[in-house]
Amino acid sequence: MQDALFIISDPRENPKLLQQTIDCYQKVFGEAPWNEGYYCSREGKSRHFSLKMAENHNYQCDLCGADLLKYHTEKEIEKRIYEQLSGNSIFIAYFVNTALKGFAWSCVMGLADIPESIMNVSPDLGEQREIDKLKNLLYSRGLESVNYGYELGILPDGRNGFKPVATLTRMWLEHGIKQGVPAAIFSTVEKSNIYKLAVMGGFKPIFKSQGGLEFLLTPDCTELVQILSPAADINMVTKLLHRPQLVGI
Repeated sequence: MQDALFIISDPRENPKLLQQTIDCYQKVFGEAPWNEGYYCSREGKSRHFSLKMAENHNYQCDLCGADLLKYHTEKEIEKRIYEQLSGNSIFIAYFVNTALKGFAWSCVMGLADIPESIMNVSPDLGEQREIDKLKNLLYSRGLESVNYGYELGILPDGRNGFKPVATLTRMWLEHGIKQGVPAAIFSTVEKSNIYKLAVMGGFKPIFKSQGGLEFLLTPDCTELVQILSPAADINMVTKLLHRPQLVGI
């Protein structure tokens, strides 16, 4: 019998967990719908490949023959983790037995502190202007602080039913509530499963970046956290599917 554990930890203080997170991150985002495994060294990151596709092409671009490079390097992921966990943050690790199968991390911050890097685009695409547009949208909704969900990922063999994604989501949302910040926001792509689940849970898309990221917001995640609580496991999916969508966001 496999034992699932969800642990609040800090990979910056645990070298083994840090390496596990890096490996897990590369595998999760290296496949569909992101396909951020490798990219063409000649065309750049606009032409990227899944891990499997890169292997099938012998790590060479199928169009120009150039070498493929890792889309997310270990150093880049490590730098991101250190930066994003430096504030009022939480990191949740999801283990099955001793193997890391998923993760989530978020940070509670004032709107002025939302970093430009969340847009995931080059500065020449107007990154600064885009982050200002997002902040203005949040200010216009009367918000001063948010719980920003940086990452949530689960390996395919760890997606056993609804519990893993529900538990990771509940735990990063609870972090904001405990800090007195029930407003939560994160970004993903529209074709991802988490996008569909988030919309069912009351999040609403409020902004789409030039890089194709959809930013979803809920001004108060309290009810969603209650729905996702362990005590509500039996009726969890039913409640989500029949939950009225929040309006006025």
